[in-house]
Amino acid sequence: MANTIRVYKSAGEWVAKRDEATRGRYFDTQKEAYLYAKGVALNNGLTVTVYYPEGGIKAVINPRNKGEEDSNCFITTACVRHYDLPDSCYQLQTLRFFRDNYLRNQKGGTELIQQYYLIAPKLVKLLNQHPDRENLFRNIFHQINTACSLIERKENAKAKRLYAKVVSTLLKHFQLS
Repeated sequence: MANTIRVYKSAGEWVAKRDEATRGRYFDTQKEAYLYAKGVALNNGLTVTVYYPEGGIKAVINPRNKGEEDSNCFITTACVRHYDLPDSCYQLQTLRFFRDNYLRNQKGGTELIQQYYLIAPKLVKLLNQHPDRENLFRNIFHQINTACSLIERKENAKAKRLYAKVVSTLLKHFQLS
């Protein structure tokens, strides 16, 4: 069973549609569609994926977490902010697409994502406070770019291993493993 309801624009209207549904509900505004999707998500234990009008993932929200975005690629987002790149940058778009269209569909993928959501915010906090954060961000961002290249070449399993290695290395660096 799919665990996502998506909010996207289609033919001039905003649609809220569960992954396994054949039809969605249509709304005049993104906000209306999101509020509907949020209610469905709360009642059914789903996450909400919201898209920009022109496509591309804007946010993935777990309403059970008080409506906070819970899956914005925490470590990649920290790097993107460090380098003052937009939220719509190549790295975030690529990794969000990878998460939603590859990783979630792999055996154990959802559990891996949930584990990441638990530990990544703490890693980001430690990373941002670290005195050598410039070198850490440079090394991490290099690995992220490599993972994105692997995804482009459809080497998804390698990209997954590389990103997991980034997280594992950070856990060891901050003595959390």
